[in-house]
Amino acid sequence: DEYQSPKGSIKKFQTRKVKNAAYDIHVSENVNLKPKMLAEVNRQINKCIDLLGVRNKEALPKIVIASNDDLNDALGSYVACENKLYINSETLHRKAYEKYLATLKNPASRNPLMTMLHEMIHWQDARKYVAKFGEITQQDEYMAHIIEKHRSFVDKLVQKRYNFAEISDYASRMYIGGRYDEVMTEYRVKKLLG
Repeated sequence: DEYQSPKGSIKKFQTRKVKNAAYDIHVSENVNLKPKMLAEVNRQINKCIDLLGVRNKEALPKIVIASNDDLNDALGSYVACENKLYINSETLHRKAYEKYLATLKNPASRNPLMTMLHEMIHWQDARKYVAKFGEITQQDEYMAHIIEKHRSFVDKLVQKRYNFAEISDYASRMYIGGRYDEVMTEYRVKKLLG
């Protein structure tokens, strides 16, 4: 497997399929997957499915549990053209992750579901695109579409003088960078998790 960070660097690592998992879960060789972590990832996926009202579980992404190093310190990522969701193994240590979230200045939520839900919202957006236009073959083309799709809602928030820092610091940074898909994803995380 390989993960390309938003900064462009690519990390390659080996993964193996988790045979006793309820979903299509793969784990990096750099992660020592414990039963508690597997239970946590299943719990997070189940909660996100409920929150998002997912009916067709067959279209769920391949979940790759990767190390902090594998993901260049990212907590999670979704790659639409591969229907693959990366999740940092650190987010599966619930108590430690809750402590980490408590240290953040302005996250969308302090709920440990935050990262998984954020990435599952990206997945849901991609599935809506596939239903309307067909398979995603070019990540850049899809990203341009989804950013433009969310621009109108973000523009409405701007007209209402909405302060994106009220969503999260990340949403505020993404707004400045023109990543309206990320702004809308953080907005939905905040609405769903409070």
